[in-house]
Amino acid sequence: MAASSLIDRLTARTQGVSIDPMQTPALLQALARVPDPRDPRGVIHPLPSLLAVAVAAVLASARSVAAIGEWVADVPAAILAALGVVRDPFTDIHRVPDATTIGRVLAEPRQ
Repeated sequence: MAASSLIDRLTARTQGVSIDPMQTPALLQALARVPDPRDPRGVIHPLPSLLAVAVAAVLASARSVAAIGEWVADVPAAILAALGVVRDPFTDIHRVPDATTIGRVLAEPRQ
């Protein structure tokens, strides 16, 4: 299946739903229960944050991994902070995940 199939399923389940910024801690807490299959070495972006970015972008009408990447690159710092996007320890600027990172996380595992 294509990586966008997960986006299609999320879109179908969230028609007409929006995320209130006050709800993002609960969203991040729920997404923290998703097991992270990635090797922890070299992980920059926490899985709950990447998933929250994808959910918020889809709710904002993103329909592809590229659109999710564009959406997250354009949102204000306050939204990035609410979604748990990490800050660079030296510059204190949010380290926005790129579309490739998001796509790898959303891709269904091959068996």
